[in-house]
Amino acid sequence: MKPVHDLPEHYHPHYRLDLSKKGPALLLNLAALPLLLLFYWLFQLAAASLRPAYALTGGTFTGADAIQGLLILIAAYCVMIIAHELIHGLFFWLFTQERPLFGFKGLYAYAAAPRWHIPRSQYVFVGLGPFVLISLLALLLIAFVPIAVIHYLVITAALNASGAVGDLFVVAWILRYPPEALVRDSGDAFEVFVASEAAP
Repeated sequence: MKPVHDLPEHYHPHYRLDLSKKGPALLLNLAALPLLLLFYWLFQLAAASLRPAYALTGGTFTGADAIQGLLILIAAYCVMIIAHELIHGLFFWLFTQERPLFGFKGLYAYAAAPRWHIPRSQYVFVGLGPFVLISLLALLLIAFVPIAVIHYLVITAALNASGAVGDLFVVAWILRYPPEALVRDSGDAFEVFVASEAAP
């Protein structure tokens, strides 16, 4: 199947997930904190395995380096957010051949394709793309960058991975549906459409 503008006649809306509501948003934000600690630990382990000399540094910022480190992390975080949404947008474009929408709502950025109904299997790539690609890029860079840079990469990668909690949740949610299900992404709301005989 390919993405379509118009919903096929035998499809109907089955469920709408609105992440802009306070309840789901609060739950996802609460889930992001333990995930941040988990991913930080996992990337620390990976960094120590790839670069044993890194483990000897303790992976912390101390003294005057703390302020400089914080500023670098803020800049890296901003770049990471832009890269995260651009990767979403890249996959939207690859599948629809149309420029996606980018924007901000409140404190979060988004990429969306509200005019398209995208097959479930393709939307999995849209949803997981930033989590997978940025994590892999961070691990690749960790293997080659100077030791002093590794901790920045570890924290940035952990922030990206934990910040993808919404993406991970949506992907897990739509995987309940059959492969021919269609997904429409409006940025903060996701709708699933299924064929009449294919509801889970």
